[in-house]
Amino acid sequence: MIVDWNWFFAAFAQCAAALIAIIGAFVISKLLGESEKEEMQANKIDQLIIHYNNLIKRISARHFHWYDKESIESSTDLEDAIRNGEFQGLQDSEMLQKLFEIEPGLFRTESCLDKLKEKIAELTPTSIEQEREYSIYGSPLSTLSTSMISVGAWNELSKEKETINQLKFESDNLIDKFENIKTNIAITQNNLKPIKTAIYVLGTGLLLTVIYPLHFMPIEINQTPNLGFSFEIIYSNLFSIRGLLLLLLAIVIEGLFGYFLWLINKIEKNYEKAKKRLQGKYFEISTYSKYF
Repeated sequence: MIVDWNWFFAAFAQCAAALIAIIGAFVISKLLGESEKEEMQANKIDQLIIHYNNLIKRISARHFHWYDKESIESSTDLEDAIRNGEFQGLQDSEMLQKLFEIEPGLFRTESCLDKLKEKIAELTPTSIEQEREYSIYGSPLSTLSTSMISVGAWNELSKEKETINQLKFESDNLIDKFENIKTNIAITQNNLKPIKTAIYVLGTGLLLTVIYPLHFMPIEINQTPNLGFSFEIIYSNLFSIRGLLLLLLAIVIEGLFGYFLWLINKIEKNYEKAKKRLQGKYFEISTYSKYF
């Protein structure tokens, strides 16, 4: 019986090479897709940061203090509470707490306390004559509000409140977008790990299932090959035509695998840079405005 191991080694190497090529094509396609995704996410971060800076400028132009002072000035509920003596004997913090209970729509700026004290001083009798007038005439100011506000001023207040609320909504929406891209980066980084592992396996498989079997060929008929590993055999075959061709094949394919590993490393570094760009201020509503 004639035994020709050349057929076996040739078929084995061909099957292994075909399998490595199919899996490699899929892995490389996936890797290129991840590379494009990384570029898209980097561009998206740029756009979000631009939006953030623009939003901060728009928020800083709003009149939080003006809105609070005008709201306090025009509040009839607050006026009634002051006349009823609900603010008498209260500390500053207690006065503010009481104010915010009466007017929960305030932005709680620093000017609230000063304006409240001014309002209390305005509505509190400051002389015996005023007190006598209140007792005799039934406090005429109690039936006529001093917080008269024109329709135009009320419209301005409503417009300012609506604008600020819209900016707060945009801020919340922008925070959600930053959270989303942060999550996507973490997911993509995890996706790179199996791709890197697959490339290591393919690179090792090329040497063991393609290059190693081919180095036996050509083998004489009816000769049984001896499996093993020896540097002397490698060195003796390295400068032969067969050795040079196998070495060239290994360098080219392993070089491609090395390039893709370098590409993965580059993507990972870019993601680390992107994560550093996603600073904490983009995720806290208080950094957009301390009055939100």
